[in-house]
Amino acid sequence: MTLDLRRLELFVATAEHLNITRAARSVHLSQQALSSSLAEFERQLGVGLFERAGGRLALTEAGRVLAEEAPRLLAAARALVESTRAAGRGHEQPLRVLRSPAVSGERVAALTAPADGPVLVEQQFPSQIWRQLLSGDADLALVRAAPSHPGLSSAVVGYDRLRVVVDSGHRLAGRGAVELPELAGETFVVWGPPGHSAYTDFLVGVCRAAGFDPELVVTSRQGMPPATAVHDTGWVAFVTDQPGPVAEDAVVLDLEPPARVPLQVVWVTDAVPRHAREPLRRIRSDADQRVV
Repeated sequence: MTLDLRRLELFVATAEHLNITRAARSVHLSQQALSSSLAEFERQLGVGLFERAGGRLALTEAGRVLAEEAPRLLAAARALVESTRAAGRGHEQPLRVLRSPAVSGERVAALTAPADGPVLVEQQFPSQIWRQLLSGDADLALVRAAPSHPGLSSAVVGYDRLRVVVDSGHRLAGRGAVELPELAGETFVVWGPPGHSAYTDFLVGVCRAAGFDPELVVTSRQGMPPATAVHDTGWVAFVTDQPGPVAEDAVVLDLEPPARVPLQVVWVTDAVPRHAREPLRRIRSDADQRVV
C-alpha cells in the first residue's frame, strides 16, 4: 500500500495532543475533517490507532508504534524534498544548527568551523529543539543533556569545565574558586524546571553528589546569556564560561574539585539531510574529549 504522508502528519499531531480539538487547531482543520481523515487512515492501515472514550483519546499499541517511528519518516521526507528543490535551483543548502541556552555560540562555531557551506545557528529550548529536528526545520542540535527521545540519536562530542557565576556583589565574588559544598543554601538559577529539563536534572545530580539538594528558581530572563541571570539577584548559576569578570558585573568562579559537563550533538535517526551528513561525521569524528 502507499502511505499517505499528509494523513501521517495529521496522525502525529493528534498523537501529540491526544485531543481532537487541539490537534485540529494545530493543523488548521475542522474537527470533523480531522476525525474523518484519521478514520480513513485507520481503514487504510487495517488497524485502530486510537482508543476513544468520550472526548478523550489514547493510543493503541499499534498507534504507539506508529507514533514512535512516524516523525523520523516525515523528517526524512521533508529533507528529501528540500534537497531536491535546492539541487534543482542550484542553491547551496545551509547547515541549520540549533543550540540550547547552555551551549555558547562560540562553542558551536568551533565545532562547525570546518563546514564547507553556510551555517545558520539558532538558540532554542530543548522542547522546541526536538520538535524542530523531527519536523525537518533543523538539521543538527548541540545540547548539554539529551534525554532519550523516539526518533532521535545523540553522541557526546566534548566536555566543558563546569563553573559558577555570581554577581560582583556576592559574598563569594572575590574568590578565584569555590568548593561545591560551600554553595549549599544558595539559590541556583536554571532555565527549565527539574523533571522537564534534562540539563537541570544533571545539575541537580551534581549538587546531590556534593551532599546537598539545591534550591532552584527558573529565570524569567529567557534567551539571555546565562551569566546575566544572576545580575542584582544574589543567585548562583552554573556556566561553562572561562573564569573571571563577565557581562553585567558578574564573575565566573572555578569549582574545586573540577566538574565537567558533556556536550552532545543530536540528529534524526537514519534521516540526516544529505547536506548535513558530512558535517555530522566531522563533528563526531573530530570530537574533542578534553575538558575545555
